[in-house]
Amino acid sequence: MGRISLLGVLLAALLAASCAGPEANRVALPTTAEGCYLAGMAALSKGACEDSERLMRRALELDDEMEEAHLGLGRSCECAGKSDEALTIFRQAVLARPLWAEAHLALGRCLLSKGAASEAAEQFRQALSIRPDSEEAELSMALACLATGQLEEAAAHHERALRASPAPAETAAALGAAYLEKGETERALGLLRQAASLGPPKAEVLIALGRAYERLDKP
Repeated sequence: MGRISLLGVLLAALLAASCAGPEANRVALPTTAEGCYLAGMAALSKGACEDSERLMRRALELDDEMEEAHLGLGRSCECAGKSDEALTIFRQAVLARPLWAEAHLALGRCLLSKGAASEAAEQFRQALSIRPDSEEAELSMALACLATGQLEEAAAHHERALRASPAPAETAAALGAAYLEKGETERALGLLRQAASLGPPKAEVLIALGRAYERLDKP
């Protein structure tokens, strides 16, 4: 798909808004695959999962070869709680285009959410081999390694991601809590402080911070 103009994105957002809610069946869908895809992505960003799925399916009816719409459909299904269908779509996307980092990331995240951390990590490695500078892939790898108990590797991926941009609070908090459980208090404290600084801290982050400070005060 070619470059999408800002005007196209704005129009798509308006279309998605008009398609949402009880009046949706009275509003005509966009007439092009690109228009349906853009409106579907706008709907997805608003959490309108079913509207997004409907728009993505329409986009694929108009252009079955639009790879972005296939991935968008998978995300819409995932949003709607149809994780098995999403997983199938993401696997098909990876098979159709093996060098598409975004498809590997989508498949990996879906696998990770289903508890298949080792298989997810392999997808994140594939994404990193295609886009070595992807902080999203580095952070995803950190979470996958954390899920499989590979703390050192998780920390390495986390630190590489930080060179590009701050990590999400959730990632820093998860790594910090894991290091705290392993007894690496100072390392945990740095990550938990970072998590607390990236937005209103959650209760579990504050509790972990308190535990870390307590351990530092003990001889």
